[in-house]
Amino acid sequence: DEKIEMINDVIGETERAQRVVKNLLDFAREGETEIAPLEIDKIVEESTRLVVNHVKFAKVDLKLDCEKNLPKIHGDEQKLKQVFVNLILNAVDVLPPGGEIRIHVKKDNSPGYVLVMVTDNGPGIPEHIQGRIFEPFFTTKSQAKGTGLGLSVSRGIIRKIGGYIHLTSSHGQGTTFTVSLPTTESPSEIMSK
Repeated sequence: DEKIEMINDVIGETERAQRVVKNLLDFAREGETEIAPLEIDKIVEESTRLVVNHVKFAKVDLKLDCEKNLPKIHGDEQKLKQVFVNLILNAVDVLPPGGEIRIHVKKDNSPGYVLVMVTDNGPGIPEHIQGRIFEPFFTTKSQAKGTGLGLSVSRGIIRKIGGYIHLTSSHGQGTTFTVSLPTTESPSEIMSK
């Protein structure tokens, strides 16, 4: 059973890699986004399942907390999974063994949006580079580890569906990426195009 689970994870990651390459191409030219009403809690749960082996190997603790009865959101399922997998893996990369990642999915205080907050207790992002973190090809990782496209592509995906992504970080206090996504109760501009 464990081998079958690992094979399924390999297949899932291979498909994700294919989508990443497609998104790199989309980064260079406009690609199609398939907007549909989605259950965000299920998308985030699936994203965490895709990275569970990576998280275990890094000896990092990952916890997911989803509010009940969340409204559906507007979005592209595969692209949103790419965003959340990227945010989780970025957090894993900065954490030492025993580090913690917390994902909280909840209604936003602003009507018409749902929030997904990905928080780690890592070293934080220095203030002097926070303004550049979403720039294409900007990375704090070694060349062997990062291309500097993950956050830039993620921001593009979120903006394309009418959402927002921002970070809060303090040196030595960890980092939180907050993704704000429009609900189907309150159609965004993207739905009228």
